[in-house]
Amino acid sequence: MGQITFSQAIEGYYFFAEARGLSPNTIRDYTNTYNKFRRFLQLYLPVAEITHHHIEAFLLDNTHLSKKTRLNYHISLSALWTWMLKENIVEENILRKVAKPKPAQRTIDPFTEQDIKLLLASCKRSSAYRRPRQIEPGNHALPNPERNEAIILTLLDTGMRSSELCSVQLKHVDLRNRKIKIVEGKGDKDRVVPLSARTCKSIWKYLTTREHKEPVDHLFTSKKEFPLNKNALNKLMPRLGKRADVPHVHPHRFRHTFAITYLRNGGDPFTLQHILGHSDMTMTRRYLNIAKRDIESGHFRASPVANWNL
Repeated sequence: MGQITFSQAIEGYYFFAEARGLSPNTIRDYTNTYNKFRRFLQLYLPVAEITHHHIEAFLLDNTHLSKKTRLNYHISLSALWTWMLKENIVEENILRKVAKPKPAQRTIDPFTEQDIKLLLASCKRSSAYRRPRQIEPGNHALPNPERNEAIILTLLDTGMRSSELCSVQLKHVDLRNRKIKIVEGKGDKDRVVPLSARTCKSIWKYLTTREHKEPVDHLFTSKKEFPLNKNALNKLMPRLGKRADVPHVHPHRFRHTFAITYLRNGGDPFTLQHILGHSDMTMTRRYLNIAKRDIESGHFRASPVANWNL
């Protein structure tokens, strides 16, 4: 092939990505990385002239970002170079010469039962406040209480990702049979997950507040019935946490809570892997190890043999 520029290579890769059926979320993340790398290069270099030193310099230029973000940059660029190698556009995958950033494993801290009860209560009324010359503190009703409660229970009951929650359409929800279809943001594979009766009731109650409901409409929307997006969801959760006085409230923490509680209550790890949409058991094993430690700790505290000095 001739001297293909980085911009031309990106355009060709998009055709491949769409034909392969990569999810819109994946393509959007890759696009963000490619655009940043293109701006970093500041030159219209043929891809054959881009070396692993350019990649290393790009990653070093972004050390202010988390290692997880830089790892995603590495993965995105590696996908592009793997495709270019297969298409004989380049002679090697230069990403193999670049060490992957290794993000530290985050501490998994699930919500407690009391945390969830406080969060649900925070959906209805504002925090107490006192206006000038007001003797007793007051509060007021909040918008979208039914929606926010349904969001909390759906995240907690299914362990779905925030992107998956925002993608759920009304046609994916079967309240009568207590099931919800999740279209994955990763791998573009669908899975069907059971719902608890309590969650179904909450979703039903929320839907009674909606005026227009077509099968292709999103399950969760804004007050003006625009689809709820990840950005809005990520802003909503800390606000609920602040009112409930529960720290570190974010959508993914509900996923952790579901997984660990599921295993604590005797759930099967392989079924959990399917429910969460994990491609392998790596993350499920992390949840399983935490659940096992909890069980061992609980046994030590509660066992009569350990506590009665027999």
